[in-house]
Amino acid sequence: MSLNTGLNIALNKLKRLFPNKGESWFRRCVLRLEDVRPIYISDSIEQWVVRGNPKLGDKYRFYIVTIYPKKDKHICSCYEPDRKYSRYRFKKVCTHVGAVYLYKIIKKSV
Repeated sequence: MSLNTGLNIALNKLKRLFPNKGESWFRRCVLRLEDVRPIYISDSIEQWVVRGNPKLGDKYRFYIVTIYPKKDKHICSCYEPDRKYSRYRFKKVCTHVGAVYLYKIIKKSV
């Protein structure tokens, strides 16, 4: 399977997880892929770091994404109340979170 084919399959799975997102959101998730790294993973909590990308409008050097797999819940440090547009990102799901899910989908299929 080629890299493009694998990425397209992963993107289709991500689109099923986030069906109301537009193409630009998925494109931004792909652009963030190389900046995603796991920090800690267990059955009840996962923590990931996503390096900030000024070209995508990030103001911070990194963002922490926390996923609670058993609760089907996720949180990003860009949702912190003192950060610009935090309420909007929280309601809409940021691309930091999307990139982590895409990374997980790709790694699971390898």
